[in-house]
Amino acid sequence: DDLVSFQVSGVLCLLFVGVEAVEKELARRKLPRVWIDHYDARSLHSVGSDDASGITALVAHLVDERGYRRLAYVETLLGREGDRFCTRTQGLRSQTMLREAGQRGLKPEFFRFTPARFELEAAPIAEWIRASRSPSALICFNDDVAASLAHSLHRLGFEYPRDYALTGYSDGPEIRYLTPSVTTVRQDVVAMGRQAAELLVDLVEGRGPQRKEILTPVNLVVRESVGKV
Repeated sequence: DDLVSFQVSGVLCLLFVGVEAVEKELARRKLPRVWIDHYDARSLHSVGSDDASGITALVAHLVDERGYRRLAYVETLLGREGDRFCTRTQGLRSQTMLREAGQRGLKPEFFRFTPARFELEAAPIAEWIRASRSPSALICFNDDVAASLAHSLHRLGFEYPRDYALTGYSDGPEIRYLTPSVTTVRQDVVAMGRQAAELLVDLVEGRGPQRKEILTPVNLVVRESVGKV
């Protein structure tokens, strides 16, 4: 209602919860919209990052270059159980990791970690690390999860890269100040924003395609959180 009262011509959407309701309402009001860093079959226009390539590069670095054989993917759930948020992003990452690990004869574990719950949800991850003498690597859904998990595991007596390898995703400003520094995948958020704005202008001015999905390149950033086996 606020957007309509402001008489906007189009909307850039950056949401992770309530996506379905917002998309439905914007479509009802026939407002041109572009979703940023979200991939959903209902969204006609979106701009995001090439997460499949990012996870592929991360698994290859851990397994082929550093020699890790035990991998775990630590995801997060922002909304209540069952919320359909980041549906394609999260599914894409987990499915890509399964495929890439499977090609190397590995079977990764999957954990859910809510940063606000700290040690309660970190305990099973700590037990998984402790259960084997083989070095373990944690691939986190994003940098926030990586930072919170590192803090929680530290309080349980585990340190990276001594006890496990740690990786994040997105290369946000906060991850760059952790010590030791954390290996991550850098998303080009400036390029995402610029291309989303350009696409929205095209839609508003009637030049845009009926459906378009843009994936911006990502880069693996190797730092100190991954040792060599």
